[in-house]
Order: sequence, then structure tokens, then C-alpha cells
Amino acid sequence: MGSDDALDPGSSRAHRRYPDAINIDVEWTSEAAADPRMMISDPDPRSGTGAVRIVGYSPAAGFVLAVIAVRIEGELWGVTAWKTTGAERRVYPVRALRSSPRGLRVC
Repeated sequence: MGSDDALDPGSSRAHRRYPDAINIDVEWTSEAAADPRMMISDPDPRSGTGAVRIVGYSPAAGFVLAVIAVRIEGELWGVTAWKTTGAERRVYPVRALRSSPRGLRVC
């Protein structure tokens, strides 16, 4: 990897591993967490660390996001996020309303 690659967001390992990946804006994750129709799994059954999974809609992004967050001193901190597809996306609009977590922060 040349020194110019470090400055090129298109050259990241994630983009090579997931060619259709997009950069997720922090604002989008906050909107998804504040979505009144969001779904929350606490803990996320796929997490080995007890992380929380939030699936919600971001108006700025125009799509539904999955946000993975961890609790640090009682507050949720977002650690990663992606555009949802598959089962999460299909069940999102039909889930019951739930309250959103407060104070989602970004690590």
C-alpha cells in the first residue's frame, strides 16, 4: 500500500472487502437511533461482547441503518453501522414502536 492510499477513502480494506460499502455519516446513526420505529436488540444475539443492535431509519441517508453500540458508563456509544438489507430491512416497518436509546455517542 502506497502512502497515497492512506488518504484515499476508496482504498480502505473495508471497501475492498465490501465493494458496495458506503461511508456512513455520524448524523445518520443518531437519526436511526432516534427513530420512533427503531428496533433494538439488547444484547445483540450476534454479539459476543454484549453490544446493542439498533435498526432505524435515517431521513438524511434515506435508508434504514443497523447501528452497533456498546455501553460505556451507562451511555450508548456507536461503534459501527451499515445500510440494512435482508431480514432486518424486511421486518423494520412492521415492528412495534419502541422508545429510542438516549445519548447515542460515537467511539
